[in-house]
Amino acid sequence: MVDRPHSNEEGISDDDPLKFEGVWFGEVRYAMHKHRSLTVANTGQVPATVYFIDRPVGPGQHPGTSPSWVSMKIDDGTGKLSSDLSKRTLEPGQAFNVELELRILDVSLARQFNEGIKSMEDILVLRVENGRDHFIPLRGTWLESSLGHSISKLIRIPEGGIRKLQRQRPDSSKSTASAGSAIDDETPVKWSAPRELFRLTEVIEELTIRVTAEWGMLHDPSTQPPPWERFAGWPFMPQFWTCKDDKERHDRLADIVEALDTDVSFDSVFPSDISHIEKLESLAEFFIMFLSAMDQGIVTKDIWTQLDAGLIKQEKSKLAQSAEEQRTWAQEILSSAPSHSISFILITSMLDRIISETITAITHNHPALLAKSPPPATFLVTIPQNLRKKNWAKDGKEAWRQGVGRALASTLYGAMIRGGEEEGQKDKEKAAGRERKIRFLELFLL
Repeated sequence: MVDRPHSNEEGISDDDPLKFEGVWFGEVRYAMHKHRSLTVANTGQVPATVYFIDRPVGPGQHPGTSPSWVSMKIDDGTGKLSSDLSKRTLEPGQAFNVELELRILDVSLARQFNEGIKSMEDILVLRVENGRDHFIPLRGTWLESSLGHSISKLIRIPEGGIRKLQRQRPDSSKSTASAGSAIDDETPVKWSAPRELFRLTEVIEELTIRVTAEWGMLHDPSTQPPPWERFAGWPFMPQFWTCKDDKERHDRLADIVEALDTDVSFDSVFPSDISHIEKLESLAEFFIMFLSAMDQGIVTKDIWTQLDAGLIKQEKSKLAQSAEEQRTWAQEILSSAPSHSISFILITSMLDRIISETITAITHNHPALLAKSPPPATFLVTIPQNLRKKNWAKDGKEAWRQGVGRALASTLYGAMIRGGEEEGQKDKEKAAGRERKIRFLELFLL
């Protein structure tokens, strides 16, 4: 006998869950954690050997005993969970629990749910040796996310977020068509750049100002130096984040996505006891993920091809151009895609503000650090080795500002810029291409 799955969560039902004979996960959104349990019991009079077998799959489905979006473990009653799904013999009256965990962190999988390529309907198959197979349906309702959509689609999502658009579709809980697929080039443009980017850059700037201002009031800088004094690239580098617990960080990612997709304030979804620096670092983590997942990126492959060709030409010509001349040239190319250009400016303006706030904080609290050029190697650890010794300003303060900008460019270029690496390229060519991307982005952070 397979006992009905159970959960202690509220609000897991749809119209009438009692009519659904299977595992109902309820509404599922990106990074949200869900847990369900099944009880497999031998209610017969003789021993029974049972085990899960590979389920039948269709085109595009993940093969195996369970779909890719569910992990399955067995609890034999010892209190320890095991991934061993091999045969188990149950004596009459014996039982074991099957623990099902769901947390979708794979952005490509989320994109497939967004686009209706995959659905949250599947099965598990429990085989009784010398008996019949038991088919256990799995079902959930995917709540669409702004993750993975292109700028062209995001600028057409109305106020209220993509979730509002999803719920406006007839029978949205059962339709496989996505809200994103309902948006095309004929849909009116609502924003000059994605509203999600406006919101994220604004809150990251605000929190950076607050965190750098309040550190001295909450800590003793002589014994607890702030992260921006120790490592360039903060708050975007995971190895320097305050929160090290993966589960907590994943829960916060789920909260941030929910705030964006439902168009509510970030403060309304964060736990009340979370510090400002942890909010900032969580938003920074999500920001890179959001850009990395964005279809076509901020700087598209076609635009980067033009920019890269120009940068190579400039390198070969040996003609010195001022930073202002280079920015003007680049902006002319970027302006061919206005919403992408505005998005680029939003991001680089935010990064420039982070640089200014962190350097101002160091100047105020620990000015002696800024005396030498270049900054120490420990501060520059997030910058690629080949860029740590190149073209540093002689003035110490300017060199530190340069170091922060270069570190931020090194951290975000891959999330922002598409293209540039072709199959068959040699490692040296790839490294040179990555350096041009970093230097291009750094150009807007001087």
